[in-house]
This record gives sequence, C-alpha cells and structure tokens, in this order.
Amino acid sequence: MEVTKKRIKQGFILGIILVLVLTGAFFAADYVRSSPSASAFIAQFGYGGVILLATIAGLNVFIPVPSASFVPIFTEVGLWLPGIILSLTIGTIIADYIGFVFGHWGRKAVVKKYPKPMERFERLYDNHRKFLPYVIFLYAAFMPLPNEAIVLPLAVLGVPFRTMLIPLFIGNLVNQTIFSYGIQNVFTWLF
Repeated sequence: MEVTKKRIKQGFILGIILVLVLTGAFFAADYVRSSPSASAFIAQFGYGGVILLATIAGLNVFIPVPSASFVPIFTEVGLWLPGIILSLTIGTIIADYIGFVFGHWGRKAVVKKYPKPMERFERLYDNHRKFLPYVIFLYAAFMPLPNEAIVLPLAVLGVPFRTMLIPLFIGNLVNQTIFSYGIQNVFTWLF
C-alpha cells in the first residue's frame, strides 16, 4: 500500500513538472514570436540545435521531458515541422545509442551481480528473438517512457545496436510525429 502511494505521488509530481515544462515552452514560443532578437538567437541553431536538444532530452532518464515540447519555439523561428520531427528523431537515436553504450559497458558487472535473472532474460530473448523488432518499434512509438528502459537491458543482453536501429528509428519517428503535431496544434489553438 505504501509503495502504491509513493508511486502515485511520484507520478503526480512528474505530471506537474511536465505541465510546467510544456507551459514554459508555450510561453517561450509566444515570446520568440514577438521578439526579433530572441527569434534570431534561436534560429541560428537551426536543425542542429533541435538534434542537440533531442539528444539531451533523450538522455534525461530521471525527468523524461519530451523534446517535442519545444516544437512551437522552433516553428516560430521558421523551421519546417517535418524537418524538426526528423531532427528530433535523429537526436533521440543518438541518445539511444549513448544509452546502449552504457548498457554494453555495464554488461559484465550486471551478469556477475545478477546471474539468475540474466539467465532468464537470455532464455526469453532466445525463445522470442523474432518478435524483438516489433517490440522495440511499439515501445519507441507508443510508450511514454525513455527508450533507455528497453535499450539498456537489450545492450546488457548483448543485442547488437544494428538490430535495434531500424525499429528504434521508425518508432521514434512515429512518436515524434504524434507529439510534435499534437503539441504544435495545441500551441496554435491556445496562442
């Protein structure tokens, strides 16, 4: 019972943080719209800045803020929404690869410390390997959790990143498209 209350409280706090970030991003986009100097400052970073933002946001496991929250800022400076989505996807893939590298580096320590669970995961992976691309795609496209929650365990299992790359890319593209168009439409409706 105590664990459930704690998780509800954590979820509530995370929800408040996400609402605050999104609200801040909306007001920042509105400010960028009315300030030529702010608009010029943001515009100088272009799609490279979007990729960097998505990479940083993708690495933030503790407070997962969707990088698409900042889409209205980038559209206000004249960046093309499909280009923003592609840049967000590339940045997320870079973050996923960095998470994969950390999981790969920690493989020996995890296997040594948790041999029995690792054996079970390896058996599960061996028995259901053919479903892995679909699971990765569905997770990346529709789960509101950081991709590291699936990439790290797969890296520890020794799954090569090239096996994950295409399903992650397509899943991230779907996810970023849904969030980006949704957030942009909400911003347009509100402001």
